[in-house]
Amino acid sequence: MGEVFGFPRPQKELTDEEVRYPVYRFLANTSGHGLGRITRTRSGGTRTFWFFLWMVCASILIYQAS
Repeated sequence: MGEVFGFPRPQKELTDEEVRYPVYRFLANTSGHGLGRITRTRSGGTRTFWFFLWMVCASILIYQAS
């Protein structure tokens, strides 16, 4: 069957739901400030805003840490 990035291929293809739920659960329960808001908003525009804001803040943090 082959390997993907050094890991064996899964026996079956994962569905979107099997991939999305763990990511959603992680974002909803993480202590990373702002990440929970990405999952709680219903509007796509608001979700994009929170994601962009989080990326800007994470970039500033990385810049100041280096």
